[in-house]
Amino acid sequence: ASLCKEVFAARDEAIDNARYLRTLKPWIHRFEAEGSFPKLAKHFAPMLQIVVLIWKNSKYYNTAPRLVALMRQIGNLLIARACQYVSGEQLFR
Repeated sequence: ASLCKEVFAARDEAIDNARYLRTLKPWIHRFEAEGSFPKLAKHFAPMLQIVVLIWKNSKYYNTAPRLVALMRQIGNLLIARACQYVSGEQLFR
């Protein structure tokens, strides 16, 4: 019985997390599709506003470790885009 409760609780958490994180998906796609690295800045404010809304409203995604993981993923995406824009050779001249 307790295993069933844990499974249902985990399912509810996953559904809630997916619902809130789904709101970030279009902004992540825009960020990835932006052809010009300097124009990426226009995507930050809306993306971070959504992160704040997730933090404030999500039942399960409002802990520091979850927020850190989400911000790390966004940071890694930015780093990947920067690596496409500037080569290591250019960086260390």
